[in-house]
Amino acid sequence: MSTREKIKEAALQLFAEKGFVGMTMSEIAKEVGIKAPSIYAFYKNKQDLFLELYSDVLRGHSTIVTKQVNKETPIKEQLYTLLKSVLDYQFDTDQKNKIVIRLISFPPDFLENEILEKFQDFETSEKKYIEALLQVGIDQQEVLDQDLTTMSETLLCLMDGLFWEMQRLSKEQMYQRLERVFTVYWSGIAKR
Repeated sequence: MSTREKIKEAALQLFAEKGFVGMTMSEIAKEVGIKAPSIYAFYKNKQDLFLELYSDVLRGHSTIVTKQVNKETPIKEQLYTLLKSVLDYQFDTDQKNKIVIRLISFPPDFLENEILEKFQDFETSEKKYIEALLQVGIDQQEVLDQDLTTMSETLLCLMDGLFWEMQRLSKEQMYQRLERVFTVYWSGIAKR
């Protein structure tokens, strides 16, 4: 693992434990086994490091969504796989999710606009991919020809709800809940 990656891993751990204000560059350096000034060869400051961690989380999430557009697979299966893959990613990257939770719930004042802007860009991009997926479903006569914005925003709300619930439910409970809520979502958009 490169020094840059070690710095990010240490920062991720400390941020999850202490939050942005509570962690210091010295603590990160100590975890990595380097001197604190060495971090500045990679990052301008703590904010720069923090925003890169946040961007990494959003990119990981986006990658899952963008991989789902596949005209060979039934749309119902693609949408379900998208939701399940997002849950899998969230469970596999628990520390990174703590960053998102902290940022959304308690953004540092001086980074609030940048954090919200990055999240809005991420959501806009994610929404486009979901709309493309839904359009394939409409074209293949699997999905009702309804407003794409409404259908994609409903799916995003479902994803957000699952994300927040996974903070208090077990993995098994979450996958059971996914089955139930997806069945209701699909029944609202499926062409009969």
